[in-house]
Amino acid sequence: MEAMERERQRTLEMEEMMQREQEMQQREEEEDQKRRERAERAEQIRREREEAKRKAKEEEKEAGGGGKSNRSGGQGDLNFKGGDPLDHNEGDIDLEPHLKPLLGQAGGNVEKLGLEALRRALTDGTLLVVGVKLWSALHSETWRHREAAA
Repeated sequence: MEAMERERQRTLEMEEMMQREQEMQQREEEEDQKRRERAERAEQIRREREEAKRKAKEEEKEAGGGGKSNRSGGQGDLNFKGGDPLDHNEGDIDLEPHLKPLLGQAGGNVEKLGLEALRRALTDGTLLVVGVKLWSALHSETWRHREAAA
């Protein structure tokens, strides 16, 4: 009787061990699946960011009048076809009918921002969309200009 009891006990212990191993294996598989899903999500986000950057570059080229940016004289100045985008660009042309009356009501001329601030906005493409005048108004020291620009 004792031998049968011991044998039954060993069988139960073996079954418990096998069940624990199966549970561990199942947890590992679930963790692997989660890792794969996270990796896929990260890859998808990376692709979306690359696509967004590519589109932004294309839009910047289109907004720049089809011109290309050139670095000249080692100074890092950007020259675009159609004039200096740090002075006046397509964004100014597009927004002038809307912005001019609002700035007129707000008190007239907006002081142009410094070149460094305009260059930063040009680098990320913002300046070509909103124009020098709007960008300067948004960063003006005069609250009425900022309000009109908003």
